[in-house]
Amino acid sequence: MPIKSVFPDICVPEVNFAEYVLKTIQQYPPTKTALVSAFNEKSYTYQEIAEIVRKCASFLKRSGLQKGDIVALCSPNIPEFMFVFLATALCGSTITTCNPLYTSYEIMQQFKDSKPVFVFTVPEHAKKVKAVTEQLPTANEVIVFGDYVGFRSFKSLISVDDGTYYPNNVKVDVFNDILVLPYSSGTTGNPKGVMLSHYSFVSSLFIVRIYWKTFLQDVEYLVLPLFHIYGMLRSFSYLEQGSTLVLDERFDLERMAKAIETYKVTSCAVVPPMLLAFAKSNIEQTHNLSTMKSMIVGAAPVSPSLATLVAKKLNCNVDLAWGMTETSGVPVILNKMAWRISSDASGLVAPLNSMKVCDLQTGKELGPNEVGELLVKGPEIMLGYYNNPVATANTLEKDGFLHTGDIGYYDEFNQFYVKDRAKELIKYKGFQVPPAEIEHVLMDHPEIADAAVIGIPDEEAGEVPMAFVVKRIESLSASQVQSFVKDKLSSFKHLRGVEFVSSIPKSASGKILRRLLRDNENLKTKSKL
Repeated sequence: MPIKSVFPDICVPEVNFAEYVLKTIQQYPPTKTALVSAFNEKSYTYQEIAEIVRKCASFLKRSGLQKGDIVALCSPNIPEFMFVFLATALCGSTITTCNPLYTSYEIMQQFKDSKPVFVFTVPEHAKKVKAVTEQLPTANEVIVFGDYVGFRSFKSLISVDDGTYYPNNVKVDVFNDILVLPYSSGTTGNPKGVMLSHYSFVSSLFIVRIYWKTFLQDVEYLVLPLFHIYGMLRSFSYLEQGSTLVLDERFDLERMAKAIETYKVTSCAVVPPMLLAFAKSNIEQTHNLSTMKSMIVGAAPVSPSLATLVAKKLNCNVDLAWGMTETSGVPVILNKMAWRISSDASGLVAPLNSMKVCDLQTGKELGPNEVGELLVKGPEIMLGYYNNPVATANTLEKDGFLHTGDIGYYDEFNQFYVKDRAKELIKYKGFQVPPAEIEHVLMDHPEIADAAVIGIPDEEAGEVPMAFVVKRIESLSASQVQSFVKDKLSSFKHLRGVEFVSSIPKSASGKILRRLLRDNENLKTKSKL
């Protein structure tokens, strides 16, 4: 039998996500600071947020945005990201989020699939984004957050106010209409659009309140990217609970410590490399970090010993969470370090969710302390992969259970343990790096006959990509292979190693046997010690 949550059930309202958020923030003091940009110190009150969102929604509707159209956000962590997100949702349209540091090649792949009508970005990336959209028939306009010659500015579009408020004009099916379309590789393959409904995202907000409960006096520092589901959910969770959210565009330990000190930050969300940076520094001795009460770590595995070390250094709780884009980012399993600080369990099943462990070969449901694949079911689970029914069918069971691709088990106390990740996905500083995407690029090289990519351990990044390559001509060098990938993909997907081999190990069905490559690489590493 699946393991159900021990938490009491929650009643989730069946509403448009943006309508819910805007209605909720009306209960907070209108002049209270809601959003702050640590980059330029610009701040917004709850009243200002509601007004800007209304004006942005009005512009989008006047410009012809229809229910079901897609708006792309290709932006770093700035308040305007959240304004456009909410305005698009009010119009009954869908948001797709894109890493602004993506190359033109990567942006093109996502936009070809999602076909955005409008794209919002920042001046630094405007030309790159514009060059991509000019090749797509669907994109009407690229709008910039800031000022850039030749582009309409976000400031100019919200300067016009015709008094129109649109939510009542648009009816959404909260269970089936797509609110947001982030791209994820799932457990394998190239990036796919993850269809998250209004109901799934609202469910996530209600679920995380159980252990992300905040108060008006709390201040959250968020440097995790808003285009990633982890940062996306975290940001709206704090906004709708009435806390102050301090957004920052890039991680730097000194910069983060200064922000904690300046804004009297009480909580933050991090990924393991950020946690490691705190552990290896004495930053708490040079900055006043005494306001910090809690830190949550997700997006990649972290050792309990590291979490415990940082908790003691900062004198705050360090909580571990596990989740996926396909689960609306909600930590399906949670572990409050205050409960069992010595435990290596990932934690308990979250509210409204059920989990089970199944045999990797037969699919048979397993019992306590038996290792298999983790499957999860809950209201926040995705609708499926956009324009990809095959991948959807391979990931979602007919009864609603989602294959996570992660390996683990649960004990006699129904605590779950995540012991391994999906067989193929590489986790670089919390980013998902699909080997298949890099392999696809490698196979475009005229002098490469075959290739396979795996992740190899790295203390700072967690894992880094390494390629095994079969040459067509002997003169091909490792640096040439690395340069070829560097020109096509973002920095976190760059190859940190290349090994030339005579053949790539594959199964009878042609699937790359990455486990053999990883095992062989581990043996080589051990032999050098």
